[in-house]
Amino acid sequence: MDEKMSKPNSDAAPMATEDSDVPTTDYDSDIEIEESLKTQQKKQNPKPKYWDRFGLKGNDEERQDVHTYSSFQLIKLGLYAVLFLLFLASLVTQKLSLAIASSKLTTDFKQDKKTASNSSDPRHVSDPAVHGLLLFTAMCVPYVLTFSSSCWKVYFGNLKRPSISSVVVCAVLAALQSIGLCLLVFHLLPNVGPIQGLLVLGATGIVPSFLKLHLTLNKTCEIRAKITEFAVDLFALSLQLSITALIFVPNVTFFCRVSSPPGSNGGYYVTKCLTNTVSRIKAVLALLLTSLTWWENFLEKLIEKKSLKGRISNIQSDLNENRAFINIFVSMCKFVTSFITVFIIEDSSQIFEQHIWQEFANQKVQDILDIILLILSSIAAYFIACTSCKLQMQIFSFSIPCLLSTPIAAILFALICSRSGEILKDSFYFDCDISCDAQYLKSNYCLVVALLWTLSLYWTAKHIWFPEQERIAKVERLFVNPLYCGILLEQDLVLNRKRCYNENLKKSEEEESFSKTIPPLVYACATMWHESHLEMVQLLKSILR
Repeated sequence: MDEKMSKPNSDAAPMATEDSDVPTTDYDSDIEIEESLKTQQKKQNPKPKYWDRFGLKGNDEERQDVHTYSSFQLIKLGLYAVLFLLFLASLVTQKLSLAIASSKLTTDFKQDKKTASNSSDPRHVSDPAVHGLLLFTAMCVPYVLTFSSSCWKVYFGNLKRPSISSVVVCAVLAALQSIGLCLLVFHLLPNVGPIQGLLVLGATGIVPSFLKLHLTLNKTCEIRAKITEFAVDLFALSLQLSITALIFVPNVTFFCRVSSPPGSNGGYYVTKCLTNTVSRIKAVLALLLTSLTWWENFLEKLIEKKSLKGRISNIQSDLNENRAFINIFVSMCKFVTSFITVFIIEDSSQIFEQHIWQEFANQKVQDILDIILLILSSIAAYFIACTSCKLQMQIFSFSIPCLLSTPIAAILFALICSRSGEILKDSFYFDCDISCDAQYLKSNYCLVVALLWTLSLYWTAKHIWFPEQERIAKVERLFVNPLYCGILLEQDLVLNRKRCYNENLKKSEEEESFSKTIPPLVYACATMWHESHLEMVQLLKSILR
Protein backbone atom coordinates (compact mmCIF):
# COMPACT_ATOMS: atom_id res chain seq x y z
CA MET A 1 0.00 0.00 0.00
CA ASP A 2 2.84 2.39 0.81
CA GLU A 3 4.47 1.67 -2.50
CA LYS A 4 1.32 2.56 -4.38
CA MET A 5 0.96 5.82 -2.48
CA SER A 6 4.52 6.86 -3.19
CA LYS A 7 4.35 5.99 -6.84
CA PRO A 8 2.54 9.18 -8.04
CA ASN A 9 5.21 11.28 -6.34
CA SER A 10 7.92 9.54 -8.25
CA ASP A 11 6.00 9.95 -11.48
CA ALA A 12 5.35 13.67 -10.88
CA ALA A 13 9.00 14.50 -10.28
CA PRO A 14 10.15 14.24 -13.89
CA MET A 15 7.39 16.74 -14.96
CA ALA A 16 9.40 19.70 -13.65
CA THR A 17 10.57 21.94 -16.47
CA GLU A 18 13.97 23.42 -17.05
CA ASP A 19 12.77 26.96 -16.46
CA SER A 20 11.50 26.22 -12.97
CA ASP A 21 13.04 23.92 -10.39
CA VAL A 22 9.77 23.76 -8.41
CA PRO A 23 8.10 20.38 -8.93
CA THR A 24 4.43 20.23 -9.86
CA THR A 25 1.83 18.98 -7.39
CA ASP A 26 -1.76 17.75 -7.38
CA TYR A 27 -2.91 21.38 -6.87
CA ASP A 28 -1.24 22.42 -10.12
CA SER A 29 -2.88 19.61 -11.98
CA ASP A 30 -6.28 20.67 -10.63
CA ILE A 31 -5.68 24.21 -11.90
CA GLU A 32 -4.82 22.90 -15.33
CA ILE A 33 -7.98 20.81 -15.39
CA GLU A 34 -10.10 23.84 -14.36
CA GLU A 35 -8.54 26.05 -17.05
CA SER A 36 -9.20 23.40 -19.67
CA LEU A 37 -12.84 23.24 -18.57
CA LYS A 38 -13.12 27.04 -18.85
CA THR A 39 -11.74 27.02 -22.37
CA GLN A 40 -14.23 24.34 -23.33
CA GLN A 41 -17.07 26.39 -21.83
CA LYS A 42 -15.94 29.48 -23.76
CA LYS A 43 -15.99 27.51 -26.98
CA GLN A 44 -19.43 26.12 -26.21
CA ASN A 45 -20.81 29.45 -24.84
CA PRO A 46 -19.42 32.36 -26.87
CA LYS A 47 -19.36 35.99 -25.65
CA PRO A 48 -22.95 37.25 -25.10
CA LYS A 49 -24.40 39.87 -27.37
CA TYR A 50 -24.86 43.49 -26.28
CA TRP A 51 -28.62 43.06 -26.21
CA ASP A 52 -28.48 39.98 -23.92
CA ARG A 53 -28.87 41.62 -20.51
CA PHE A 54 -28.82 38.25 -18.72
CA GLY A 55 -25.53 37.20 -20.20
CA LEU A 56 -23.78 40.47 -19.60
CA LYS A 57 -21.83 40.79 -16.39
CA GLY A 58 -22.15 43.74 -14.06
CA ASN A 59 -18.43 44.57 -14.15
CA ASP A 60 -18.23 45.01 -17.90
CA GLU A 61 -16.75 48.24 -19.24
CA GLU A 62 -19.31 51.02 -19.51
CA ARG A 63 -20.15 52.17 -22.99
CA GLN A 64 -19.99 55.85 -23.90
CA ASP A 65 -23.36 57.55 -23.57
CA VAL A 66 -24.73 60.10 -26.00
CA HIS A 67 -24.59 62.80 -23.30
CA THR A 68 -20.78 62.58 -23.29
CA TYR A 69 -20.41 63.39 -26.98
CA SER A 70 -18.77 66.75 -27.61
CA SER A 71 -21.29 67.59 -30.34
CA PHE A 72 -24.17 67.02 -27.93
CA GLN A 73 -22.50 69.25 -25.34
CA LEU A 74 -22.18 72.07 -27.89
CA ILE A 75 -25.86 71.74 -28.86
CA LYS A 76 -26.86 71.81 -25.21
CA LEU A 77 -24.73 74.90 -24.56
CA GLY A 78 -26.29 76.66 -27.54
CA LEU A 79 -29.78 75.76 -26.32
CA TYR A 80 -28.96 77.24 -22.92
CA ALA A 81 -27.96 80.53 -24.57
CA VAL A 82 -30.95 80.64 -26.94
CA LEU A 83 -33.50 80.04 -24.17
CA PHE A 84 -31.77 82.58 -21.94
CA LEU A 85 -31.85 85.33 -24.57
CA LEU A 86 -35.38 84.60 -25.78
CA PHE A 87 -36.81 84.47 -22.26
CA LEU A 88 -35.02 87.64 -21.17
CA ALA A 89 -36.13 89.49 -24.31
CA SER A 90 -39.75 88.40 -23.77
CA LEU A 91 -39.75 89.56 -20.16
CA VAL A 92 -38.18 92.92 -20.98
CA THR A 93 -40.62 93.47 -23.87
CA GLN A 94 -43.57 92.67 -21.61
CA LYS A 95 -42.40 95.13 -18.95
CA LEU A 96 -41.78 97.94 -21.43
CA SER A 97 -45.18 97.37 -23.06
CA LEU A 98 -46.87 97.43 -19.65
CA ALA A 99 -45.11 100.67 -18.71
CA ILE A 100 -46.23 102.37 -21.93
CA ALA A 101 -49.78 101.01 -21.76
CA SER A 102 -50.33 102.06 -18.14
CA SER A 103 -48.96 105.54 -18.85
CA LYS A 104 -51.61 106.10 -21.51
CA LEU A 105 -54.36 105.81 -18.88
CA THR A 106 -53.58 109.18 -17.29
CA THR A 107 -55.41 112.46 -17.82
CA ASP A 108 -52.22 113.93 -19.24
CA PHE A 109 -52.90 112.01 -22.44
CA LYS A 110 -56.28 113.72 -22.70
CA GLN A 111 -54.51 117.06 -22.79
CA ASP A 112 -51.93 115.66 -25.19
CA LYS A 113 -54.79 114.43 -27.39
CA LYS A 114 -56.28 117.93 -27.54
CA THR A 115 -52.94 119.55 -28.40
CA ALA A 116 -52.28 116.94 -31.08
CA SER A 117 -55.70 117.50 -32.68
CA ASN A 118 -55.34 121.29 -32.64
CA SER A 119 -51.80 121.29 -34.03
CA SER A 120 -50.40 119.97 -37.28
CA ASP A 121 -48.91 116.92 -35.57
CA PRO A 122 -50.02 113.90 -37.64
CA ARG A 123 -49.79 111.38 -34.78
CA HIS A 124 -52.96 110.05 -33.24
CA VAL A 125 -53.44 109.81 -29.47
CA SER A 126 -55.99 107.33 -28.12
CA ASP A 127 -58.51 108.30 -25.51
CA PRO A 128 -57.54 106.91 -22.05
CA ALA A 129 -60.92 105.17 -21.78
CA VAL A 130 -60.31 103.37 -25.07
CA HIS A 131 -56.83 102.31 -24.04
CA GLY A 132 -58.23 101.17 -20.71
CA LEU A 133 -60.54 98.77 -22.54
CA LEU A 134 -57.60 97.47 -24.55
CA LEU A 135 -55.52 96.94 -21.43
CA PHE A 136 -58.46 95.19 -19.78
CA THR A 137 -58.61 92.86 -22.79
CA ALA A 138 -54.93 92.00 -22.41
CA MET A 139 -55.43 91.35 -18.70
CA CYS A 140 -58.32 88.95 -19.35
CA VAL A 141 -56.62 86.86 -22.04
CA PRO A 142 -55.19 84.35 -19.48
CA TYR A 143 -58.64 84.04 -17.88
CA VAL A 144 -60.21 83.04 -21.20
CA LEU A 145 -57.43 80.55 -21.95
CA THR A 146 -57.70 79.02 -18.47
CA PHE A 147 -61.47 78.70 -18.80
CA SER A 148 -61.18 76.99 -22.20
CA SER A 149 -58.47 74.52 -21.14
CA SER A 150 -60.30 73.68 -17.89
CA CYS A 151 -63.55 73.01 -19.73
CA TRP A 152 -61.68 70.73 -22.12
CA LYS A 153 -60.14 68.73 -19.26
CA VAL A 154 -63.41 68.41 -17.37
CA TYR A 155 -65.44 67.43 -20.42
CA PHE A 156 -63.00 64.84 -21.80
CA GLY A 157 -61.47 63.76 -18.49
CA ASN A 158 -62.69 61.65 -15.62
CA LEU A 159 -62.51 64.14 -12.76
CA LYS A 160 -64.43 64.05 -9.52
CA ARG A 161 -66.39 67.05 -8.42
CA PRO A 162 -64.82 69.01 -5.55
CA SER A 163 -66.71 70.15 -2.50
CA ILE A 164 -68.79 73.33 -2.74
CA SER A 165 -66.86 74.94 0.11
CA SER A 166 -63.56 74.55 -1.77
CA VAL A 167 -65.05 76.16 -4.89
CA VAL A 168 -66.49 79.06 -2.88
CA VAL A 169 -63.25 79.74 -0.99
CA CYS A 170 -61.14 79.65 -4.16
CA ALA A 171 -63.62 81.90 -5.98
CA VAL A 172 -63.62 84.47 -3.16
CA LEU A 173 -59.82 84.54 -3.06
CA ALA A 174 -59.74 84.92 -6.85
CA ALA A 175 -62.20 87.81 -6.65
CA LEU A 176 -60.05 89.61 -4.08
CA GLN A 177 -56.96 89.04 -6.18
CA SER A 178 -58.73 90.44 -9.27
CA ILE A 179 -59.78 93.56 -7.34
CA GLY A 180 -56.19 94.11 -6.26
CA LEU A 181 -54.86 93.60 -9.79
CA CYS A 182 -57.35 96.11 -11.23
CA LEU A 183 -56.42 98.66 -8.56
CA LEU A 184 -52.79 98.09 -9.41
CA VAL A 185 -53.25 98.53 -13.16
CA PHE A 186 -55.86 101.28 -13.29
CA HIS A 187 -55.02 103.24 -10.13
CA LEU A 188 -51.46 102.77 -8.84
CA LEU A 189 -49.48 102.46 -12.09
CA PRO A 190 -51.11 105.47 -13.82
CA ASN A 191 -50.32 107.65 -10.78
CA VAL A 192 -46.60 106.88 -10.83
CA GLY A 193 -44.06 107.09 -13.59
CA PRO A 194 -43.42 104.17 -15.95
CA ILE A 195 -40.02 103.36 -14.43
CA GLN A 196 -41.32 103.67 -10.86
CA GLY A 197 -44.23 101.42 -11.83
CA LEU A 198 -41.86 98.67 -12.96
CA LEU A 199 -39.98 98.86 -9.66
CA VAL A 200 -43.14 98.91 -7.54
CA LEU A 201 -44.12 95.50 -8.92
CA GLY A 202 -41.28 93.99 -6.87
CA ALA A 203 -43.30 94.63 -3.69
CA THR A 204 -46.21 92.36 -4.61
CA GLY A 205 -45.05 89.43 -2.47
CA ILE A 206 -46.42 90.48 0.93
CA VAL A 207 -48.64 87.43 1.56
CA PRO A 208 -46.05 84.85 0.35
CA SER A 209 -43.39 86.49 2.56
CA PHE A 210 -45.71 86.25 5.56
CA LEU A 211 -46.60 82.61 4.89
CA LYS A 212 -42.95 81.68 4.47
CA LEU A 213 -42.32 82.57 8.12
CA HIS A 214 -44.59 79.69 9.17
CA LEU A 215 -42.84 77.34 6.75
CA THR A 216 -39.46 78.18 8.26
CA LEU A 217 -40.68 77.57 11.80
CA ASN A 218 -41.91 74.08 10.87
CA LYS A 219 -38.66 73.05 9.21
CA THR A 220 -36.73 70.12 10.65
CA CYS A 221 -33.18 71.44 10.80
CA GLU A 222 -30.66 72.79 13.28
CA ILE A 223 -31.77 75.51 15.65
CA ARG A 224 -29.05 77.92 14.54
CA ALA A 225 -29.90 77.52 10.84
CA LYS A 226 -33.63 77.87 11.58
CA ILE A 227 -33.11 81.08 13.57
CA THR A 228 -30.91 82.55 10.84
CA GLU A 229 -33.37 81.77 8.08
CA PHE A 230 -36.30 83.05 10.15
CA ALA A 231 -34.45 86.33 10.75
CA VAL A 232 -33.82 86.76 7.01
CA ASP A 233 -37.46 85.90 6.26
CA LEU A 234 -38.60 88.50 8.79
CA PHE A 235 -36.32 91.09 7.18
CA ALA A 236 -37.70 90.24 3.73
CA LEU A 237 -41.25 90.67 5.03
CA SER A 238 -40.35 94.04 6.54
CA LEU A 239 -38.95 95.14 3.18
CA GLN A 240 -42.14 94.11 1.41
CA LEU A 241 -44.23 95.99 3.99
CA SER A 242 -42.00 99.07 3.77
CA ILE A 243 -43.79 100.17 0.61
CA THR A 244 -47.04 100.57 2.55
CA ALA A 245 -45.31 102.94 4.99
CA LEU A 246 -43.54 104.77 2.17
CA ILE A 247 -46.83 105.46 0.39
CA PHE A 248 -48.18 107.35 3.42
CA VAL A 249 -45.00 109.41 3.92
CA PRO A 250 -45.71 112.96 2.69
CA ASN A 251 -43.58 114.66 0.04
CA VAL A 252 -42.25 111.40 -1.42
CA THR A 253 -42.19 111.99 -5.15
CA PHE A 254 -41.34 108.38 -5.94
CA PHE A 255 -45.07 107.65 -6.08
CA CYS A 256 -45.72 110.57 -8.41
CA ARG A 257 -45.57 111.06 -12.15
CA VAL A 258 -42.71 113.47 -12.82
CA SER A 259 -42.08 115.14 -16.19
CA SER A 260 -39.50 117.50 -17.60
CA PRO A 261 -40.93 119.42 -20.58
CA PRO A 262 -38.66 121.12 -23.10
CA GLY A 263 -37.21 124.39 -21.85
CA SER A 264 -37.35 123.45 -18.17
CA ASN A 265 -33.51 123.66 -17.88
CA GLY A 266 -33.15 120.34 -16.06
CA GLY A 267 -36.08 120.94 -13.71
CA TYR A 268 -39.14 118.80 -13.29
CA TYR A 269 -42.66 119.12 -12.00
CA VAL A 270 -45.21 116.67 -10.65
CA THR A 271 -48.16 116.04 -12.96
CA LYS A 272 -49.99 113.32 -11.01
CA CYS A 273 -49.51 111.88 -7.54
CA LEU A 274 -51.09 109.86 -4.72
CA THR A 275 -52.26 112.89 -2.79
CA ASN A 276 -55.27 112.08 -0.62
CA THR A 277 -55.73 109.28 1.90
CA VAL A 278 -58.25 107.36 -0.19
CA SER A 279 -55.88 107.02 -3.15
CA ARG A 280 -53.10 105.85 -0.83
CA ILE A 281 -55.36 103.24 0.79
CA LYS A 282 -56.30 102.01 -2.69
CA ALA A 283 -52.61 101.68 -3.56
CA VAL A 284 -51.90 99.65 -0.41
CA LEU A 285 -54.91 97.40 -1.06
CA ALA A 286 -53.71 96.88 -4.62
CA LEU A 287 -50.38 95.48 -3.43
CA LEU A 288 -51.87 93.46 -0.58
CA LEU A 289 -54.74 91.86 -2.50
CA THR A 290 -52.60 91.11 -5.55
CA SER A 291 -50.22 89.06 -3.43
CA LEU A 292 -53.09 86.68 -2.55
CA THR A 293 -52.56 85.02 -5.92
CA TRP A 294 -49.79 82.75 -4.65
CA TRP A 295 -51.18 81.73 -1.25
CA GLU A 296 -51.38 78.05 -2.15
CA ASN A 297 -47.71 77.64 -3.05
CA PHE A 298 -46.51 79.01 0.31
CA LEU A 299 -49.04 77.35 2.55
CA GLU A 300 -47.95 74.36 4.57
CA LYS A 301 -49.21 71.01 3.31
CA LEU A 302 -51.65 69.82 5.96
CA ILE A 303 -53.08 66.36 6.59
CA GLU A 304 -55.29 67.08 9.59
CA LYS A 305 -59.05 66.51 9.54
CA LYS A 306 -60.38 68.75 12.30
CA SER A 307 -60.65 72.48 13.00
CA LEU A 308 -59.48 75.14 10.57
CA LYS A 309 -56.43 73.21 9.46
CA GLY A 310 -58.66 70.33 8.45
CA ARG A 311 -60.72 72.61 6.20
CA ILE A 312 -57.58 74.01 4.61
CA SER A 313 -56.37 70.44 4.10
CA ASN A 314 -59.60 69.59 2.28
CA ILE A 315 -59.19 72.62 0.01
CA GLN A 316 -55.62 71.61 -0.77
CA SER A 317 -56.73 68.08 -1.56
CA ASP A 318 -59.50 69.31 -3.88
CA LEU A 319 -57.10 71.64 -5.67
CA ASN A 320 -54.60 68.85 -6.09
CA GLU A 321 -57.14 66.41 -7.52
CA ASN A 322 -59.80 68.61 -9.16
CA ARG A 323 -58.02 71.83 -10.11
CA ALA A 324 -59.51 71.96 -13.61
CA PHE A 325 -63.07 71.85 -12.25
CA ILE A 326 -62.35 74.62 -9.75
CA ASN A 327 -60.58 76.77 -12.35
CA ILE A 328 -63.78 77.00 -14.40
CA PHE A 329 -65.49 78.96 -11.64
CA VAL A 330 -62.30 80.80 -10.66
CA SER A 331 -61.67 82.12 -14.19
CA MET A 332 -65.30 83.24 -14.56
CA CYS A 333 -65.16 84.95 -11.18
CA LYS A 334 -61.95 86.75 -12.13
CA PHE A 335 -63.43 88.03 -15.37
CA VAL A 336 -66.66 89.28 -13.81
CA THR A 337 -64.90 90.85 -10.82
CA SER A 338 -62.35 92.58 -13.05
CA PHE A 339 -65.05 94.01 -15.29
CA ILE A 340 -67.02 95.39 -12.33
CA THR A 341 -63.89 96.82 -10.69
CA VAL A 342 -62.74 98.55 -13.88
CA PHE A 343 -66.26 99.86 -14.39
CA ILE A 344 -66.15 101.43 -10.91
CA ILE A 345 -62.59 102.78 -11.09
CA GLU A 346 -62.89 104.30 -14.53
CA ASP A 347 -65.49 106.84 -15.57
CA SER A 348 -68.42 104.48 -16.11
CA SER A 349 -70.44 107.00 -18.09
CA GLN A 350 -67.85 107.15 -20.88
CA ILE A 351 -67.81 103.41 -21.58
CA PHE A 352 -71.30 103.43 -23.12
CA GLU A 353 -70.78 106.56 -25.20
CA GLN A 354 -70.87 106.06 -28.93
CA HIS A 355 -67.67 107.93 -29.80
CA ILE A 356 -65.67 105.67 -27.43
CA TRP A 357 -66.65 102.53 -29.32
CA GLN A 358 -66.14 104.24 -32.67
CA GLU A 359 -62.62 105.17 -31.65
CA PHE A 360 -62.14 101.67 -30.27
CA ALA A 361 -62.95 100.24 -33.71
CA ASN A 362 -60.76 102.78 -35.56
CA GLN A 363 -57.54 102.14 -33.67
CA LYS A 364 -54.32 102.23 -35.69
CA VAL A 365 -51.43 99.81 -35.32
CA GLN A 366 -49.36 102.36 -33.39
CA ASP A 367 -52.25 102.82 -30.94
CA ILE A 368 -52.46 99.16 -29.99
CA LEU A 369 -48.86 98.10 -30.62
CA ASP A 370 -48.07 98.12 -26.91
CA ILE A 371 -51.12 95.93 -26.18
CA ILE A 372 -50.18 93.49 -28.94
CA LEU A 373 -46.63 93.20 -27.63
CA LEU A 374 -47.94 92.81 -24.09
CA ILE A 375 -50.08 89.81 -25.06
CA LEU A 376 -47.61 88.10 -27.39
CA SER A 377 -44.56 88.55 -25.17
CA SER A 378 -46.46 87.14 -22.16
CA ILE A 379 -47.47 84.02 -24.09
CA ALA A 380 -43.96 83.55 -25.48
CA ALA A 381 -42.33 84.00 -22.08
CA TYR A 382 -44.64 81.46 -20.48
CA PHE A 383 -43.92 78.74 -23.03
CA ILE A 384 -40.17 79.42 -22.91
CA ALA A 385 -40.27 79.21 -19.11
CA CYS A 386 -42.05 75.84 -19.27
CA THR A 387 -39.52 74.56 -21.80
CA SER A 388 -36.54 75.65 -19.69
CA CYS A 389 -37.93 74.00 -16.56
CA LYS A 390 -38.85 70.80 -18.40
CA LEU A 391 -35.34 70.45 -19.82
CA GLN A 392 -33.82 71.08 -16.36
CA MET A 393 -32.24 74.34 -17.53
CA GLN A 394 -34.08 76.35 -14.91
CA ILE A 395 -31.25 78.14 -13.10
CA PHE A 396 -29.55 79.64 -16.15
CA SER A 397 -32.47 79.95 -18.57
CA PHE A 398 -35.27 80.78 -16.11
CA SER A 399 -34.15 82.10 -12.71
CA ILE A 400 -31.36 84.41 -13.86
CA PRO A 401 -33.41 86.08 -16.66
CA CYS A 402 -36.26 86.71 -14.21
CA LEU A 403 -33.88 88.37 -11.78
CA LEU A 404 -32.30 90.55 -14.47
CA SER A 405 -35.48 91.54 -16.29
CA THR A 406 -36.62 94.36 -13.97
CA PRO A 407 -33.32 96.32 -13.77
CA ILE A 408 -32.64 95.84 -17.48
CA ALA A 409 -36.15 97.06 -18.41
CA ALA A 410 -35.87 100.11 -16.13
CA ILE A 411 -32.41 101.05 -17.42
CA LEU A 412 -33.43 100.50 -21.04
CA PHE A 413 -36.54 102.64 -20.64
CA ALA A 414 -34.52 105.45 -19.04
CA LEU A 415 -31.90 105.34 -21.81
CA ILE A 416 -34.53 105.44 -24.55
CA CYS A 417 -36.34 108.38 -22.95
CA SER A 418 -33.16 110.36 -22.29
CA ARG A 419 -31.45 109.84 -25.65
CA SER A 420 -33.88 108.69 -28.33
CA GLY A 421 -37.40 109.39 -27.15
CA GLU A 422 -38.58 109.91 -30.71
CA ILE A 423 -38.58 106.14 -31.19
CA LEU A 424 -41.34 105.73 -28.61
CA LYS A 425 -43.20 108.75 -29.95
CA ASP A 426 -43.24 107.46 -33.52
CA SER A 427 -43.86 103.77 -32.78
CA PHE A 428 -46.14 103.89 -29.72
CA TYR A 429 -47.33 107.53 -29.63
CA PHE A 430 -45.67 107.80 -26.22
CA ASP A 431 -44.23 111.18 -25.19
CA CYS A 432 -41.33 110.81 -22.75
CA ASP A 433 -41.36 114.52 -21.88
CA ILE A 434 -44.83 114.22 -20.37
CA SER A 435 -44.60 110.85 -18.63
CA CYS A 436 -40.99 110.26 -17.66
CA ASP A 437 -37.97 112.10 -16.29
CA ALA A 438 -34.88 109.90 -16.34
CA GLN A 439 -32.62 112.62 -14.91
CA TYR A 440 -34.79 112.86 -11.79
CA LEU A 441 -34.55 109.13 -11.15
CA LYS A 442 -30.75 109.16 -11.09
CA SER A 443 -30.66 110.98 -7.77
CA ASN A 444 -33.66 109.37 -6.10
CA TYR A 445 -32.83 107.42 -2.95
CA CYS A 446 -35.96 105.27 -3.33
CA LEU A 447 -34.25 103.33 -6.12
CA VAL A 448 -32.18 101.53 -3.49
CA VAL A 449 -35.33 100.57 -1.60
CA ALA A 450 -36.92 99.41 -4.85
CA LEU A 451 -33.92 97.16 -5.49
CA LEU A 452 -34.35 95.67 -2.02
CA TRP A 453 -38.01 94.95 -2.83
CA THR A 454 -36.94 92.79 -5.75
CA LEU A 455 -34.24 91.01 -3.74
CA SER A 456 -36.66 90.26 -0.90
CA LEU A 457 -39.13 88.85 -3.41
CA TYR A 458 -36.50 86.48 -4.76
CA TRP A 459 -35.50 85.46 -1.25
CA THR A 460 -39.11 84.46 -0.63
CA ALA A 461 -39.04 82.44 -3.87
CA LYS A 462 -35.55 81.03 -3.33
CA HIS A 463 -36.81 77.57 -4.27
CA ILE A 464 -36.41 78.52 -7.95
CA TRP A 465 -32.64 78.20 -7.48
CA PHE A 466 -32.94 74.59 -6.28
CA PRO A 467 -35.17 72.68 -8.74
CA GLU A 468 -35.99 69.08 -7.86
CA GLN A 469 -38.46 67.94 -10.49
CA GLU A 470 -37.76 65.19 -12.99
CA ARG A 471 -36.84 65.79 -16.62
CA ILE A 472 -39.71 66.45 -19.06
CA ALA A 473 -42.15 66.92 -16.19
CA LYS A 474 -45.73 67.95 -16.82
CA VAL A 475 -46.72 71.58 -16.48
CA GLU A 476 -48.91 70.67 -13.49
CA ARG A 477 -45.75 69.61 -11.63
CA LEU A 478 -43.87 72.77 -12.59
CA PHE A 479 -46.37 75.51 -11.70
CA VAL A 480 -49.17 75.64 -9.15
CA ASN A 481 -51.73 77.71 -11.08
CA PRO A 482 -52.21 77.14 -14.80
CA LEU A 483 -50.96 79.57 -17.43
CA TYR A 484 -49.70 83.04 -16.45
CA CYS A 485 -50.63 86.54 -15.32
CA GLY A 486 -50.82 89.06 -18.14
CA ILE A 487 -49.69 91.96 -15.91
CA LEU A 488 -47.36 90.51 -13.25
CA LEU A 489 -45.63 88.08 -15.59
CA GLU A 490 -42.22 87.89 -13.93
CA GLN A 491 -43.58 87.84 -10.37
CA ASP A 492 -46.18 85.20 -11.28
CA LEU A 493 -43.65 82.90 -12.93
CA VAL A 494 -41.31 83.14 -9.94
CA LEU A 495 -43.86 82.82 -7.12
CA ASN A 496 -46.04 80.34 -9.03
CA ARG A 497 -43.11 77.97 -9.59
CA LYS A 498 -43.96 74.90 -7.58
CA ARG A 499 -42.16 74.78 -4.25
CA CYS A 500 -43.17 71.29 -3.04
CA TYR A 501 -43.40 68.27 -5.35
CA ASN A 502 -45.08 65.90 -2.89
CA GLU A 503 -48.57 65.42 -4.25
CA ASN A 504 -49.74 63.05 -1.53
CA LEU A 505 -51.21 65.74 0.69
CA LYS A 506 -53.75 63.61 2.47
CA LYS A 507 -53.45 60.06 3.71
CA SER A 508 -56.16 57.91 5.13
CA GLU A 509 -55.77 56.03 8.37
CA GLU A 510 -55.55 52.74 6.49
CA GLU A 511 -52.67 54.00 4.37
CA GLU A 512 -50.81 55.33 7.39
CA SER A 513 -51.20 52.06 9.30
CA PHE A 514 -50.33 50.03 6.22
CA SER A 515 -47.10 52.00 5.67
CA LYS A 516 -45.90 51.05 9.14
CA THR A 517 -46.37 47.31 8.62
CA ILE A 518 -44.09 44.86 6.82
CA PRO A 519 -44.30 45.13 3.02
CA PRO A 520 -46.46 42.34 1.56
CA LEU A 521 -44.95 39.29 -0.09
CA VAL A 522 -45.46 39.23 -3.85
CA TYR A 523 -45.64 35.87 -5.66
CA ALA A 524 -44.57 35.63 -9.28
CA CYS A 525 -46.18 32.88 -11.34
CA ALA A 526 -44.92 31.80 -14.77
CA THR A 527 -45.75 28.81 -16.96
CA MET A 528 -42.48 27.16 -18.02
CA TRP A 529 -43.58 23.79 -19.29
CA HIS A 530 -42.51 24.67 -22.84
CA GLU A 531 -39.37 26.68 -22.01
CA SER A 532 -35.91 25.28 -22.34
CA HIS A 533 -33.40 24.95 -19.54
CA LEU A 534 -31.61 28.17 -20.56
CA GLU A 535 -34.84 30.18 -20.62
CA MET A 536 -35.78 28.94 -17.17
CA VAL A 537 -32.39 29.98 -15.81
CA GLN A 538 -32.72 33.44 -17.36
CA LEU A 539 -36.15 33.89 -15.81
CA LEU A 540 -34.80 32.96 -12.39
CA LYS A 541 -31.90 35.38 -12.88
CA SER A 542 -34.26 38.24 -13.68
CA ILE A 543 -36.25 37.54 -10.50
CA LEU A 544 -33.28 37.17 -8.15
CA ARG A 545 -31.32 40.19 -9.44
